[in-house]
Amino acid sequence: MLKKKLGIESVEREWSVNAGYLIDYYKILSSLVIPKGCRWIGYCAFYYCQKLRKVEFPEGVEVISEWAFYNCKRLRKVIISKTVKRIGRHSFEDCKSLKEVRIPSNVREIEWHAFTGCGRIVVSPSNNSSLKNQVSDLMFWGCNDVKYAEEETRD
Repeated sequence: MLKKKLGIESVEREWSVNAGYLIDYYKILSSLVIPKGCRWIGYCAFYYCQKLRKVEFPEGVEVISEWAFYNCKRLRKVIISKTVKRIGRHSFEDCKSLKEVRIPSNVREIEWHAFTGCGRIVVSPSNNSSLKNQVSDLMFWGCNDVKYAEEETRD
């Protein structure tokens, strides 16, 4: 039987094939707000969550770990808070329906293949030189569109 309430300890936990995946234990709806108090999203936490369409990270989350949202095929919108500093490798890879992600200026590191095979990615603001200097094709390989916004906005 699936649990309904998703807590901090389950989001920050590292998941894997051996341990099972978060979706095996918790009911994930189409819209997800990460619980307040989380400081990171665990390895493979939302791996292959097919119902997920929107994710919102609250203030306080600093790290989105590797493979965290890999292959969430219906994920369309991601709202990353200003406290996020690192987006791990393959974290949003193959999220084919992703229409837009706004990457705030506080993000200092995006690891390789973080957004491979996604839709439209917006890095904002464009004067985020510390991030812009690190951007490589491997971060956004296979994306439809990568842009740098002039100002930071929140939808």
